[in-house]
Amino acid sequence: MSILPEVLFVDDDPRAGELVARFCEHGPFQVRIYREPEKLLARFRTHGAACLVSDLRMPGMDGLELLREIRALDSEVPVLLVTAYSTVDSAVEALRLGASDFLKKPYDMEELARLIERTLDHRRLQGENRRLRQELGAQQRVRALIGTSAELDAVRVRLRRVAAVRSNVLVEGESGTGKELAARAIHDLGPDADRPFVVIDCGALSDSLLESELFGHERGAFTGAVRTTPGLLETGSAGAVFLD
Repeated sequence: MSILPEVLFVDDDPRAGELVARFCEHGPFQVRIYREPEKLLARFRTHGAACLVSDLRMPGMDGLELLREIRALDSEVPVLLVTAYSTVDSAVEALRLGASDFLKKPYDMEELARLIERTLDHRRLQGENRRLRQELGAQQRVRALIGTSAELDAVRVRLRRVAAVRSNVLVEGESGTGKELAARAIHDLGPDADRPFVVIDCGALSDSLLESELFGHERGAFTGAVRTTPGLLETGSAGAVFLD
């Protein structure tokens, strides 16, 4: 049995939460109801969600503040805002901050459910589109290893096998034989294909700057260090680093 996408709903009016929970109980998604946005935010920090629905005006943290906090954690999760006090300014600000849609109270439960379903379908299609683009790019990268020999076919098979494993990889070969091309193909075929692929030409790093370039430095660490700069290893830590 597939796991239903989770939707987080927050409204300081308990009646709104009760209605949503009752109406969506047997729907194609599961709903968690909150009256305090801080509790929704705590849940999202630890478990994430497929979609968020928030009232705009609430005591303490309002919907726009919650939206800012959510966007600092996740730039893509859809956030729907609902309110009885909709104004042009608030709608514009909500959309500027990254709200997916804006629904005015009083709303029909079927209308809200349809909006959530459309939003979830749109996000699913975006994810599938991104995955297909990554797969296409990866296949094109592997096809860039031009040739039809049995040896090259074996290399392609090995690249796919290696890409499925999270591990350090040693790529050997003479200069100009395509080590970087092979390393990039491994990255593009792997689970982190959408993350950085950082190439470090070790031969181009001078002894005096080697440590700073690889590991970064803090502001004031040495003469001329006017700002904190991340190292190349940190830049590629979420994806892959190719040491050439």
